[in-house]
Amino acid sequence: MWAEGERRRLGPVAPLSGDDGMVTEVFMLDGNDVFRYDFASNRWLKEATTRRKIPNTESCGFVSMNGELYVLTSAKVPAEAPGPWRLLKKRLALEFQVYNPGTKKWRVLTTHPPVDAPIDFRTAALCTVEL
Repeated sequence: MWAEGERRRLGPVAPLSGDDGMVTEVFMLDGNDVFRYDFASNRWLKEATTRRKIPNTESCGFVSMNGELYVLTSAKVPAEAPGPWRLLKKRLALEFQVYNPGTKKWRVLTTHPPVDAPIDFRTAALCTVEL
């Protein structure tokens, strides 16, 4: 599965399913790189690199949905101040980096979740988030 001398990769895995529900492709997130599993050679091949870097100290979620891969991270972004005399506050944001393996293109979405605490994706169960 890994070449001689290559370090073992053990990141989050997300399988992509076809219309019939069968797994057609398997992807893994290792740091900022997305790898595709090649069934024929029994190896992980580098597919892409995330558009925005994920700090090593930050947790992230990695899921597949509707033929795309989603990398979810919590971030703090500056919120708009109501007037020039007010200081800018940092507001919690949920960032989605979405990768389409068919077109090999990324897009980035940001939303503000209804909670004020950062989300730890290592222990959190994924739930519905309205954009």
